[in-house]
Amino acid sequence: MDPLQEPLTLPCGAVLRNRLCKAALTEGLANEYGKPTEKHVTLYKKWANSGCGLLITGNMQIDRRYLERAGNIYIDGKQSADDLDRLRKFAKAATQNDTQCWVQVSHAGRQTLPSVNLNPVGPSAVPLAPVSGVAVNTLRELTIDEIEDIVERFVNIATVTKDVGFTGIQLHSAHGYLLSSFLNPRANKRTDQYGGSLENRARLLLAVVSRVRTAVGKSYPISVKLNSSDFQKGGLTFKESIQMSLWLEDLGIDLLEVSGGSYESFAFLGQGVGAKEKKIASNVNDKKRSTALREAYFLEFASTLTKVVTRVPILLTGGFRSRETMEQALAEKDCQVIGVGRPLVGSPDCVKDLLSKKIDSLPQYEETVSLPKWFHWFDFILPAAFIRVSTVISWMYYNVTEMGNGNDPNLNVGAIWPVLVFLPRENAQATALKGMTTVGLCTNAKPVLSPVSKTFIGIGIVSVLAAGIKFVQE
Repeated sequence: MDPLQEPLTLPCGAVLRNRLCKAALTEGLANEYGKPTEKHVTLYKKWANSGCGLLITGNMQIDRRYLERAGNIYIDGKQSADDLDRLRKFAKAATQNDTQCWVQVSHAGRQTLPSVNLNPVGPSAVPLAPVSGVAVNTLRELTIDEIEDIVERFVNIATVTKDVGFTGIQLHSAHGYLLSSFLNPRANKRTDQYGGSLENRARLLLAVVSRVRTAVGKSYPISVKLNSSDFQKGGLTFKESIQMSLWLEDLGIDLLEVSGGSYESFAFLGQGVGAKEKKIASNVNDKKRSTALREAYFLEFASTLTKVVTRVPILLTGGFRSRETMEQALAEKDCQVIGVGRPLVGSPDCVKDLLSKKIDSLPQYEETVSLPKWFHWFDFILPAAFIRVSTVISWMYYNVTEMGNGNDPNLNVGAIWPVLVFLPRENAQATALKGMTTVGLCTNAKPVLSPVSKTFIGIGIVSVLAAGIKFVQE
């Protein structure tokens, strides 16, 4: 049997019809109240027909005050009949063709976008490093009562999404968002039961997993997205991540997705970790193995992890393009599921074409979307890597919106127009948000900004999104 089309039975008994997963991609299509729209329905109908056995949504937030971007869906408190109806339509569209669709849930924490809230919260009052591009007025340490409330919020979103028809849930504990930042000693300086030792830093995530399991039952899939490392000196280490994985295995999760980095360390962009993998690859005699290490960002860690964590399948996302590398990773038990992201934005049928052997490799849009040579004078102002990543991000956002609007992806749009469209659209969405109680650059009580300030804020927003959005990983 084709290894990519082999079904996978998860520990809870749910079955994925093949080994390919649409990884979580932020959509930015929610309305001014953070609710799903017909654009989500249209978009996920396309992806439910993509050939992937599993879809993971963009991150839905548990708290409307702390958004990764203004277009996030949030499920905060009791949902109205209209709210539930919108979610049911979304779930129905995304679960066509025996496709599993799991909701990725998150709290943006200290990486909340400043356009939404200038006063985010975190495990401790430790601001992000300047390299992140996030400028905030204050960062406040969460109280014990607030931490307990966060657990309840995760339980609430899990029960709501299960009731409306989504077939599983993924808890986002990677990329520096709240659950991830509790695990990071650089961000977590607490001296109470949530800080210090790994056991204490893990307390929040493990409590969330345990409580969600109790709420949704033993037969409902629970996944966790976990950093292999924070890729920062003094951050979460590979050894600690392996221990975390073992604890999660003991709690009975059904799928563990491996990732890495945060807004302060761009490993999930292929930065840093890519250099490490290439160095490892250069010392491997097996040509096929060497190629696989260069293609897949976190393959080496996943390979180590699967030798230790034996009861939970591993989902590996980041860089996979060729059928050969995917088949090799499955054959050598480096992982059990392959995550795909960016190719599905430019070609929603590409996985279907790969499975039918119409193509041997998925498209690499990140290699073809670039600014013209005459624009490279900008390198004197901003790093070339930043410009490249920002350009690809804008192109991806543009085409997700196009698909949500019922259009085919525009592969000929070029690099400049999406960049010009991106910032005004993001700021307009943030300005239009309703039901918010936060002070952000665009929401509610907005500070008066000069044109110069707006320019620098715009650069900061692009930097945040270029650093943190998962498009660049997948």
